[in-house]
Amino acid sequence: MAVETLEVGVEPVDLVMFSFKEDLVDPSLAKHFNTKELDQTINSSAHRALQVCNATAQLMLAKYITDKVDDVNAAKLRAEHIAYDLGDEEYDPDQPRNNPFEEPILAAAWQAGYDSAKHSKRLKPLAELESKYWNEGVNTEDSRSQYELCALQLYKIAAQLERGKNAERAKHLAMEMCRYHEGETPSIKRQIEIDRFMARQAERIAEEIDF
Repeated sequence: MAVETLEVGVEPVDLVMFSFKEDLVDPSLAKHFNTKELDQTINSSAHRALQVCNATAQLMLAKYITDKVDDVNAAKLRAEHIAYDLGDEEYDPDQPRNNPFEEPILAAAWQAGYDSAKHSKRLKPLAELESKYWNEGVNTEDSRSQYELCALQLYKIAAQLERGKNAERAKHLAMEMCRYHEGETPSIKRQIEIDRFMARQAERIAEEIDF
């Protein structure tokens, strides 16, 4: 079995702190947590189509309509920026995207934006999580904040793992924490598991930043 290599502070072994017996919802029903998925898909598709049209129109303007060199370069640059920004917006570790452009220059710009987002956004949850831990405090009396922090750390683990059973387990548990944050009540045993998990995450982050 291959060993999954993760950055410091993220260890899938922590997931075993959560027993399947205490799960709020069966993992096979996890997809039902996302009630806005259809609307998001429709909106995303419409936005994507519009941006592809905008970029293509700018490139056509640069190629066939204007004769001035400055105007050609400006239109070409606008087209590349639109494609790049779309690629940046569309990166989602849970939903791979196909490049929507056929023109090589636009396809390359979209891919550059997508790749840039892939590398930069993967690290964002860690920075946000550390800020919440140390600016607001881990030992908060607000249980809703605890569930939010727990969800963030679980999503971080899932993002680093990317694929496989451990990643799916982490995402399922993160969505469960969101349910607790919204008002559901965990079982006594689950709450103990959450407390243990959070204490371990605090230790890991403290070790990582030499707190």
